[in-house]
Amino acid sequence: MEALQKKFEKAEADLAKALALIEEGKKDKPQRELRMNPPPPSFSGKRSEFPGFVDDFKIYLKVNHQPYDNDDKKISFVLSFFDKGEAAQWKTSFVRDKTNSRGEIELGSWTDFLQ
Repeated sequence: MEALQKKFEKAEADLAKALALIEEGKKDKPQRELRMNPPPPSFSGKRSEFPGFVDDFKIYLKVNHQPYDNDDKKISFVLSFFDKGEAAQWKTSFVRDKTNSRGEIELGSWTDFLQ
């Protein structure tokens, strides 16, 4: 009976270790981006449309917090939608202003970007 109890305890311990490894693996696995319908639109450059544009991205980034888990990723993703007209010109100017003497882009904080 004692031998059976030891086998049972070892099996329980092995199962606990296996479950812990599974959970740890889930943490390391990057989450796929959840596509929303429709995706956020490109920004036209009209200042009156900027608050709605930002709101769309706040929602999108809330749902997709893991793929966009730092300020550089968030800012870069949003800037990729500044692709027409005045918005594209503003993006070019912004990136040039944020590029240091070594050619590295320092985008700053998400909070500052939204100002």
